[in-house]
Amino acid sequence: MSLAARCPQCHTVFRISGLQLSAAQGWVRCGSCSTVFDATAHLATPQGEPVELPTVEVQAPQPNPSVKPALQAMPDIDLELPNLGALATPEPLGSLAGAPTPDAVQKPPPAPPAAAAPLASPPAPAWPGVLVVVGLLISLSALLAYTARGPIVQQWPELRPVVLQWCATLGCQLPAQRRLEALVLQASSLSQDDSSGHHRLRLQWHNSSDAPVIMPAVDLSIVNAQGQVLARRMLDPSELQPALTSVAPGSEAAVSAVLHLRALAAEDIASFRVSTFYP
Repeated sequence: MSLAARCPQCHTVFRISGLQLSAAQGWVRCGSCSTVFDATAHLATPQGEPVELPTVEVQAPQPNPSVKPALQAMPDIDLELPNLGALATPEPLGSLAGAPTPDAVQKPPPAPPAAAAPLASPPAPAWPGVLVVVGLLISLSALLAYTARGPIVQQWPELRPVVLQWCATLGCQLPAQRRLEALVLQASSLSQDDSSGHHRLRLQWHNSSDAPVIMPAVDLSIVNAQGQVLARRMLDPSELQPALTSVAPGSEAAVSAVLHLRALAAEDIASFRVSTFYP
């Protein structure tokens, strides 16, 4: 039969099992008021009706006055009483026995509504970064144009006025260019030096362009009266005196070179021809 125990203090009825009755010889602790009582003496039905256990009379042996029992030391006993309130899985049956019921479990108050999250600020415009990139690209393009201003003018002659105006603003000038058509040979002569017997070639160029022109090499041919070539020599700009690398815009350059023509008879030398080229 399913049993229960009634607390003698608060009269709360709890379900109880045989394991709880055997623990600590029936002594238990009320889970409602913490009173310790003998559950075997306060049994009840689940409906709260008291239950009386049958008593069994046991005849105790007659003591022999001549024999005195030996006294033994009493061991310390640490009783761990079961707590009915903790062991009982169902809720107390106080309502069945008319005992007061535990307080109803209070529900936690509803949480206040969460505050609305602030709206995210709009992303910052990307114009500053774009302007920086555009500025860097323009600066890079200007640097490349400044470095390659010479080849640009040679490749696109129609851009020469724009580049010249740009260089006038920046205080620069076009680099020396390979422009043979800009060099005009104004004077040339070949004469013999009476003291040494060597011949001296003199040349004078005029740069008719608005940019420096690289000094060209000279192709010199010695011819006789019949126009036949008696000797031919290629003169590098470094062999001319003074050794110029370029001719400034709108200026003239006079150079000369000493020639050893002893292998030729002076009466055979009738004339000479000069042409320029870039190696």
